[in-house]
Amino acid sequence: MLFIKPQAFVTNNRTIQAFPARNCVYLENPYDLRPAADAIMDILHTKMQRVAPEKPIVLLMGENHAAPAHILLQKLILSRLLDEEYENPTQTFAYGLELPNEVNQNTLKNIYGLTLAESRKLLGSEEGLGVQCAFLHTKYSAETTATRDDVKLFLYYNKIACGFHDLDSRDIQIKDGDQAYVSVVLNNSNARSSRYINELYAKHGRSQINSIDNIGLHIRNRAIVDDVLETLEKNKKKLYVLSCGALHVFGSSNQFSYRFSLSALFAKAGIETVSVIPAKYVAWHEALPKQAARHAQDSVLIAGIDTPPSGCAYKKGVERGLMHRIDQESGGEIGIWSDPHKHTLLLSKNLQEKAAAVISARYKHMP
Repeated sequence: MLFIKPQAFVTNNRTIQAFPARNCVYLENPYDLRPAADAIMDILHTKMQRVAPEKPIVLLMGENHAAPAHILLQKLILSRLLDEEYENPTQTFAYGLELPNEVNQNTLKNIYGLTLAESRKLLGSEEGLGVQCAFLHTKYSAETTATRDDVKLFLYYNKIACGFHDLDSRDIQIKDGDQAYVSVVLNNSNARSSRYINELYAKHGRSQINSIDNIGLHIRNRAIVDDVLETLEKNKKKLYVLSCGALHVFGSSNQFSYRFSLSALFAKAGIETVSVIPAKYVAWHEALPKQAARHAQDSVLIAGIDTPPSGCAYKKGVERGLMHRIDQESGGEIGIWSDPHKHTLLLSKNLQEKAAAVISARYKHMP
């Protein structure tokens, strides 16, 4: 493992200089994710020793949604946690995705024919219904990538509890004919913090809120935190691994306020966190907000993980080749579960056809 001076990550960034060298990892081989996983597990174990056993910890895995290496790093962490849970059954964990929280409800109601009240049972379902919902949702929508499908198969076959934490997505609006400017009109029908969110809607106007501007991210983060808190309360997990866009973790100094970030909101709720941030995210947003220095001891900055191309996430053939290279150069520790000759999610043909019709209808406005 190679640690480097924090200043090497981003120039003129005083916040980065607050991070200890042991919390900054440079991947000499960008296709070998093991040094990053080693650093994350080291910080996580240190945190667990400091936190009372009855208190949960949330591991915030900041990512570029289109970067396979970021997603596979999460899978590597889950694999190591699974090994540790086998050795110590009290060290339980679950995995949360930044997917609309109506995934459970719509999939259950329209495809499985189950009632809304049953959706909360999904997280620990022995049948893996939670993972099946996520799989069906992405398989038949514009959000599907080979890497994410691979992670879901890993979750399904290893019976890892899985939850969904984001606001409902309704209308898809395309600005200037460019998909990069997709704006989702938010709906708060399932948020615990609906009163607070409704006040923001009333102040700013629901139709004027972009899902990735300051107010939109604030609303989404409030809903995500409330939903995770409810999940932790009901399922009594020791550790919750939450995948999310890197911007959600600390915010930034030039776009999104730290006060409304996941780190700040979890801290306000009394939940301890460990955070993972790709260095390229820091450079892209010029600087982390100065308040992020409060979390420096419990965070890992990773440089080099952005070297593998990210755009290939939407070119299945290229992406699969990259997945295999990352697995091979990571010592085969990640494992690829989505190869046709190895594993497939056990869904009936009727269920898949029904899912295709129901879920694709929700994305009929997508280009």
